[in-house]
Amino acid sequence: MGVAGDSTVQPTLKVRTAHLPAWIRFGVTVLAVLFGLGLVVVLARSIEPPAFRSRFSRAETRKLQRERPNVVLIGNSMVLTRFHPPTLQALLAPRRATLLAYNGAASAVWYLLLKNYVAPMKRRPDRVVIFFRSDELTEPRLRTTGKYQSRIESFMPAPDPQLQRRLTPGLERWSARLAYTLAESAPLHRLRPQVQEPITRFSHGLTGLFANGLDQEAQSQQVNDVFALAQLRSRAEPPDPGFNADFPAAVENSLLPDMIAIAKERALPLTFVRIPQPLLPQDETEKTRLAGYLAQLEKYLQRHGVKYWDMQDASWETAEMHLDESGHLKRQELRRYTQLFVEHLPHVLE
Repeated sequence: MGVAGDSTVQPTLKVRTAHLPAWIRFGVTVLAVLFGLGLVVVLARSIEPPAFRSRFSRAETRKLQRERPNVVLIGNSMVLTRFHPPTLQALLAPRRATLLAYNGAASAVWYLLLKNYVAPMKRRPDRVVIFFRSDELTEPRLRTTGKYQSRIESFMPAPDPQLQRRLTPGLERWSARLAYTLAESAPLHRLRPQVQEPITRFSHGLTGLFANGLDQEAQSQQVNDVFALAQLRSRAEPPDPGFNADFPAAVENSLLPDMIAIAKERALPLTFVRIPQPLLPQDETEKTRLAGYLAQLEKYLQRHGVKYWDMQDASWETAEMHLDESGHLKRQELRRYTQLFVEHLPHVLE
């Protein structure tokens, strides 16, 4: 017991917290991550997938019936950035041309446009031309999920069993089957409508601190410019085209045979045109693989009586006309490209 005035310093007790072993902390972290992922998956599975609702526009088919076009160009933004409709119409007069092109469209949409829009026309066109890049014709599941699903349904008056079969990967491709099974077991895309708007509001609020009074639309455009694909790819490794080594199997599992069958049944003269990507960085191996794929594709189309044209052979389409490596053309080239195409390749549209 201390005495008053005693200056002796009492010892201080220090309690040391016992540290958990590293393997226990790692295990707890892994369990926490798995629990969080499991919670997200359970939440996603609790959301019922939207039932099929036909958004099919009869007005568009009636418009085609009225216009009775001689030439129909089908594609995506590759077509929209290449052909100026008034210029094309003036150059082809008195023949008429129509563009059935939509941003982000791939072979699933092209199949539906051919089946549900062009094939039912009472007066069949003189020529139907489908524009594609790389191996898009043999990738039936390209751009068919998430935000693209509603777009696809808008071209379907009713569920399409053949399309559904093509969108389900075959058993022979274990990697595709695994990816499909995982997507079905953990349908995270169902969460998109619930989280997209809150994330967008949060990002606008965050970027608004540095946006100098820009409205939300201008902020979104600024962010898109920063993270544009061309900007990101310029810092990345050249992308792998990912061509299927087994070309016959790739074709058999694609929508290409279905498009050819529809064209033959309705006596529609069909042509496929390949759009080059001269600014896309590729090494010699990738170029060789692409050339081999396209050679097999050309032989397949010729064997089935379908015309094929590779724009790589069009020397007048220069790299300077391209906006980026995706194959889009600069906006100011729209009219000039239309004129050059009709001048140099009139047989493609005949």
